[in-house]
Amino acid sequence: MKEPENRRGRFTISTDRARLERARIHEFLSTSYWAPGIPREVVDRSIEGSLCFGVYDGEAQVGFARVITDGATFAYVADVFVLESHRGQGLGVWLMETIRAHPDLQGLRRWSLVTRDAHALYRRVGFADVSNPGRWMEIVDRDVYRLTGTSSRPSPPAAHPEGEERGVVNAPADWWRTFFEGLAVRFWDAALPESMTAEDTAFLWKHLGLRAGSRVLDVPCGSGRLTRPLAAAGCRMTGVDISAESLAAARAGDGGAIHWVEAEMRELPWHEEFDAAFCFGNSFGFLDDRGNAEFLAAVARTLLPGGRFALDYGQTAECVLPRLEPRQESEIGGFHFVEETRYDPAAARIENRFTFARDGQTETKLASQRAYALAETTRLLEDAGLSVRRLFGSAREEPFSTGSPRLLVVAEKKA
Repeated sequence: MKEPENRRGRFTISTDRARLERARIHEFLSTSYWAPGIPREVVDRSIEGSLCFGVYDGEAQVGFARVITDGATFAYVADVFVLESHRGQGLGVWLMETIRAHPDLQGLRRWSLVTRDAHALYRRVGFADVSNPGRWMEIVDRDVYRLTGTSSRPSPPAAHPEGEERGVVNAPADWWRTFFEGLAVRFWDAALPESMTAEDTAFLWKHLGLRAGSRVLDVPCGSGRLTRPLAAAGCRMTGVDISAESLAAARAGDGGAIHWVEAEMRELPWHEEFDAAFCFGNSFGFLDDRGNAEFLAAVARTLLPGGRFALDYGQTAECVLPRLEPRQESEIGGFHFVEETRYDPAAARIENRFTFARDGQTETKLASQRAYALAETTRLLEDAGLSVRRLFGSAREEPFSTGSPRLLVVAEKKA
């Protein structure tokens, strides 16, 4: 028996499971807010155990929803999405109207769903706020799926869902332990132009007062973008990073002249051994408040009295909040790159979901960074024993102001 269809112009809604493009559904869900990293086999099981609705433009699937129901008393609506390319055409409302009108879903006592920002959409088809929220209970395992995922498709999904599933999930507190692996490492190496590296190197040489023979700490050093040119200029460089993959790339071709150390950024065992240190690449603020203060104190301990420290901090509140965009998509260095961003005002943190795609592989990773204001940043430095000397808005020494692309701080260890 043929499954029923609902048609509107060139669009069709069908409950035929055989017609579903499961790879496309998995691609979307595995990088979604609500199910990051969900395995394909779990998606397949969820489809088999649900009444599914596919939205089609001709033969191509452009939307999806599923209903979990006993067919007699209860229905839960989940995994609702319409591709961004097809939003604004009323497909989400039509999809929900079709679900509510399905003959197998009539006479139910209760319908349920969860939404972040689509209350108005769902109210149009009869949903209302929970009348007695104190009676509802739940068990939620937010880490049941891996928080990073890999897809065999060459491009990331081009949309957000239309309901509760829109937004950026908070990253785990220690996201930075596993973030810098795979495509993420290769992307950041490819994304930064040589001109920026040259400007940053010149800035550090000048404002850290470097010369041949200066002992300099780069933490975290990543793949050695700035460590190597400063070593080539005669500095005695030490680079610290938690990512073994980044350090492997850094060591390649350095001739053994640089001391590379695999460690977390607070694990700095040196005491008054360096003439200067720097934290570039917008790597400050990854930790919680205590951890960020511990990092600055650890850096200060490594410096000789009067030694200088340079901090590159693009996520300071004055920089990031005026230019905050929920979604940015671009082609950079051979990668298709999607950055989704949300500001959490309660925690004063920027929450990101990054999607990297190249050569048929896609990876999605979560990140979180503290957005200190300038006054908070300078206070943290002073508390760590680092006196702020200069502030800049770029490596070209532009003055820092609200909306500057970066905050560059030059500080000096107190005698």
